[in-house]
Formats: sequence, structure tokens, C-alpha cells
Amino acid sequence: FERSWCIFEAFISTTHGQKEKDDAHLLDIVTIVPEGECKNGVGGKKRNDRCAGLLKDLTQFEKQVQRTTTTGDGITSMLNEMTTDHPKGFFDSAPAWFPNAVAMHGIRVDIRKAEASEPSDRRKIMNWVGDNVHLVNHALRRRFIRAAMKSSCIVGNPEFLREAIESTLVPLKEDIRTAEELQLLIVLAQTAPGRGQDVCGCVRYLIEIGVDPNKSYGLLGHPVGQALQNKNYGCFRALVEGGADLRLLRSDEILSIQNVVDVDEVPKDVRAKLKKTGVLDRIKVQHQTLFCGCLLLDRSVMTN
Repeated sequence: FERSWCIFEAFISTTHGQKEKDDAHLLDIVTIVPEGECKNGVGGKKRNDRCAGLLKDLTQFEKQVQRTTTTGDGITSMLNEMTTDHPKGFFDSAPAWFPNAVAMHGIRVDIRKAEASEPSDRRKIMNWVGDNVHLVNHALRRRFIRAAMKSSCIVGNPEFLREAIESTLVPLKEDIRTAEELQLLIVLAQTAPGRGQDVCGCVRYLIEIGVDPNKSYGLLGHPVGQALQNKNYGCFRALVEGGADLRLLRSDEILSIQNVVDVDEVPKDVRAKLKKTGVLDRIKVQHQTLFCGCLLLDRSVMTN
């Protein structure tokens, strides 16, 4: 997408061409991940082989459907299965991932800066584009938006996160919904700040545009609970400053926090917040309950 023809053809076939066709064309975006580019998982030592990187668009290419099946005994049931337009064995295969750096580069696609082997081709394309540069660029940028938003949070880059959200023509309410679908506050709460990263800045920006810091994400719970579990106290402070209510933490979240966090080692200001909202007492009560349960179990075993 640094070539004029590639950008132009992608726009024509997926956007402009829809006006004359009943079905829109699909567009797969693939890159090549060089050998040794990435480690295998968090803390992994194994480097990847040279492989394809496929940009997954779960909102467009993957959907939930119901399929009716009949077993040997005549029982009919409805099964949920994930369907996709991509070939089986490739879409969901381990090598089919997309590099963060390329996804972040994708939202900066600009046909005005694209190259062409023939200057005359570029002039013709730009004459056709005319005043619709932003529409042509957006046709591709929006395909990278989800990956770019998540990538910018993973690397702790609030400036790029802002650019990813504000450089497209998607209404802000859709960006907020996307941020919550991607669980970006949870991602940030689980990300230990590294050198040069500004995880807290990303948290503040997401809350600033309207992402709810008190939204619960199923078994993962609340972002502020995840921040405590991961001892990400900077993120914890940013969430609380943004309106996160510690009193909303569920009992299972308190138990998870109690299992991994020594309250005596928690920074004083964080401990004060926990005490003020009653969370500190809940953690201690949970600890005492577990301790008493262990004693009862031990006595039971000795009696038997």
C-alpha cells in the first residue's frame, strides 16, 4: 500500500465498485513476517519461521451462525460454529498473525504519498481521485483500525492511539465500542510498563474519549481489578483518577487479588485508596476466611 495502483484498486473494488454490484468484493490483507522477527509468546525463547501475517477482520469476515445437525439416534440440535471466508487451516493457524508495526503503519496509508513506476499513472489516478483523497485513504485505514488500536496499547503509545482513532472517519461512538470490544483497558491493565512506554497515557486517553472504566469484562472482571492483580499500580492510579469505582469489584476478583498481592507491599497511596473504599478490609476478610478454612480442613484430616 505504498503503491498508487494498489491503493486505488483496493478502493475501487471494495468501495466504489459496490455501487454497481450486488455483492461487495472482499479484501484480504497479508504481509510476510521475516524469520526471527518475534518470540514465541510472552517470555518465549523460540523465534518464528518466515511466515504469512494475515490481518484478521473478525467484525466482517467471521460471524456466528447456527447449524442444524442430526445425530444417529435422530436427535436434532443447533450447534454454534465460527465461519469464515478464509481457507480452512490458514485463517486460524498459528502463523497467521499480523505484526504490530505493520498494523500501525496501515492507518497512515496516504495515496498522495504513494509511489508509481510511471509518473503518468500517478497523475491519472490523482486526477480521478480529485477531492476524495480522504475517502480513498479511509477505505484502507479503517481496515487497520482495530489492529492499530490494540497494538498502540500493547506498546504503550498514547500518541499513536490518538492518531489511530482520530485519523479515520469512523464516528467516535464506534471507536468507543471498538475499544470496549477489544478490551483495551484490560489489555493496558495487564501490560507491565516497559522502557519508553506510557501505558497510563493510553488509559487516560481512552477514558477521556468516553470508554467506561467501570465496565466489567466477564471472567476478567474490571480493569482496576486486573491492574491490582498484575501489580500495575500506575495503571491503577490512572483508572481511579478516571472514575473507576473500587467498590464494584466482585468477590472472585477480590480473591484473585488476595492470591497474588501482598497488601503490605502495596504503595502507600494505593493502599490508602483500598482502605478508603473498603477493599482492603475485604481482602483481609477473604484472607482470614481462607486461613480458617485451611485450619478446619487440617483438623478434619488429622481426626480422620
